[in-house]
Amino acid sequence: MTSELETTAQQLPRQSGVYLFLGRGQRVLYVGKAKDLRSRVGSYLAPRADHTPKTSAMLERAVALDFIVTATEKEALILEAELIRRHRPRYNIDLRDDKRYPSLRLAVGEPYPNLTIVRRRKKDGAKYFGPFASAGAVRQTLNLVHQVFPLRQCRTRRIPQRDRPCLNFQMRRCLSPCQGLIGEAEYAELVRQVEMFLTGRSRELEERLEAEMKRAAAEERFEDAAQYRDRLADVRTTLEKQRIVGGFVNRDVVGLFETGVGASVCLLLIRNGVLRGSRTFWFSGPELTPGALLSQFLRQYYPGPGDLPAEILLSHAVDDARLIAEWLGDLAGRRVRLVRPQRGDKKRLVEMAVSNAASHRPAEGDREAVLEDLQRKLGLPRFPERIEAVDISNLGGALSVGSVVVFVGGRPLKQAYRRLRLRLEGGPDDYASMYEVLSRRLPREPRPDLLLLDGGKGQLGVARRVLRELALEGEVAAAALAKDRQGGADRVFVPGRKDPLNLKPDDRSLRLLMAVRDEAHRFAVAYHRLLRRKAATRSILDEAPGLGPKRRAALLRHFGSLTRIKAARVEELSAVAGMTRAAATSLASFLAALDDHLDN
Repeated sequence: MTSELETTAQQLPRQSGVYLFLGRGQRVLYVGKAKDLRSRVGSYLAPRADHTPKTSAMLERAVALDFIVTATEKEALILEAELIRRHRPRYNIDLRDDKRYPSLRLAVGEPYPNLTIVRRRKKDGAKYFGPFASAGAVRQTLNLVHQVFPLRQCRTRRIPQRDRPCLNFQMRRCLSPCQGLIGEAEYAELVRQVEMFLTGRSRELEERLEAEMKRAAAEERFEDAAQYRDRLADVRTTLEKQRIVGGFVNRDVVGLFETGVGASVCLLLIRNGVLRGSRTFWFSGPELTPGALLSQFLRQYYPGPGDLPAEILLSHAVDDARLIAEWLGDLAGRRVRLVRPQRGDKKRLVEMAVSNAASHRPAEGDREAVLEDLQRKLGLPRFPERIEAVDISNLGGALSVGSVVVFVGGRPLKQAYRRLRLRLEGGPDDYASMYEVLSRRLPREPRPDLLLLDGGKGQLGVARRVLRELALEGEVAAAALAKDRQGGADRVFVPGRKDPLNLKPDDRSLRLLMAVRDEAHRFAVAYHRLLRRKAATRSILDEAPGLGPKRRAALLRHFGSLTRIKAARVEELSAVAGMTRAAATSLASFLAALDDHLDN
């Protein structure tokens, strides 16, 4: 904590707003809201004995403070949720993992709308239904709609021109607007029925279908009446099979289950008494009260307008419940109730959500224990929440690449992986390559708690040199993992120790390090395969060491193709004008290494 931060905190206004703790490089570490900014932030900086370990770690890294004043506390709540989604601060709970929840899009502004699955909502005049808890839930609902309502299923926005109806028409799952077998007005009525079905207005839908059936029969349109009769029967059968609770109110059910190392939250989506899907979220060591965690969960899960329920059933009381209910009501355009039921069917639904949260939580306790074991055995100064591994790979001294993979909480965070094309000149130099990768990676936030290198003491020495140059020795711990030449357990080297750590082959912390190292190697090899595919449009000779434009042109004139160059012997290559024996040997070794590496 810096004196600049304390000075800024003392000058904060006594107004509602959002505060941001910043680390080095202006990286956002934590975002919070407050009714009184000076009072709330001051509670962090005052000498206290009850800071959680995570809050203490955040304050150690914080070097600056920023804030935004809002007119009301509700505006602060909305802005806090937006800033968390934008910056994904390390010390806020992370719900989304860079994924958008799927929704159904009904293109009502088009002549013959179709229903599709989307993950991004646009202001395009279409109607959106969702979000759904998972891709499986939204596909199940889409299939159900297509079984009951014969909407067109072709994915194009314009009606395709066909010589004859498609197979869906033969299966009575499409009314074939492409053949002109249904008019726009009749199709628009079908679309209205789909809207009622998806918004949970099933009673209104049944009444409408029954009225249409009777009208068609009175007008002696008996075939149409039969279709309405069948559709009404399908709707009733579908709802009867899936209804799990009486009533026609749309509701979400949120159940929280706490463990010693984190909390699990299960969300049940119920529409018109029908369970449309469920999803469980795990928060590793959030160190928040149930009310605070559920408050952040609701603000992150409901990011914008959508098919918001009329009520949300909760297993625990929620912090800022009134503000959140008002915010959700503004999004929905109607009242949204937050309810903590104490008895009856609603209470049983909450118990079902809590039971699912307890049953579906991952084995995070074991993963947490492995990381704690790793911290103890390697003597790490802080808990290794974020581990990054670096691997270097080259082909005959050329096409050198570096890979950086990231594990957070013992699991891979693939969106944070990075690959680097190295800028080294000359022959292969693993130490120089490692120096370049680390010099390009470590200045950037967020930095790892543990940096793992594929190699022995030499690579570890390179890492320590880079950390010293960047003044990061106290912030980032390093270790190196090397294979044993006699086939024993991999050896782990740490700074300040001459010999490797004595870890057994079945040690779970060693197995974690090996898994991280192997993932870094796999990622590097995948990059080489990508370079190989690019060779289809750009000659791989451009990457070969020791070949300039004149030599490449002479080789291609002499042999006619890359395939024949690969098949040539060193003597044949050296006989080409401008080539030397050394250049020919280097080229042959490079091409052989390329094929061997990419075939593995």
